[in-house]
Amino acid sequence: MTERIPLTLLLAEDDEDIAFLFRRMFRSFEPQWRMEWTRDGLEAIDYCRKSGLPDVLVTDLNMPGLDGYEVMAWLRAQPDPTPIVVYSSSDDETTRDKCRRAGASEFISKAIHPARLRELVRRVLLAGCDAARSRRKP
Repeated sequence: MTERIPLTLLLAEDDEDIAFLFRRMFRSFEPQWRMEWTRDGLEAIDYCRKSGLPDVLVTDLNMPGLDGYEVMAWLRAQPDPTPIVVYSSSDDETTRDKCRRAGASEFISKAIHPARLRELVRRVLLAGCDAARSRRKP
């Protein structure tokens, strides 16, 4: 059996109800993995500077302080890439394209069914686990 490396998901989201949903969903995947929550982009970058880069970032686009695009730009400038999932109510093709160009691995609309959201986040987390495992090998 493959040993799971504890992962850290950082959620940058100003809506407390959505943060609660993510925390609940995340704990159902792998209880030993950590989820950290920041209320805006500035807090997300501050978290990364103090605690290190997360294994996966889930970010809203429209937040007070720094927005999701600015957080993605900051993360992409770091030497070790972090998978980024954008979770936003802005769901048009122009926004999706802009997020892809900014480095998003996935774009999820806030209008998505919860079961689909759970599966998408789980897939990104497992991919992050594989990437983390390969980064931590000697």
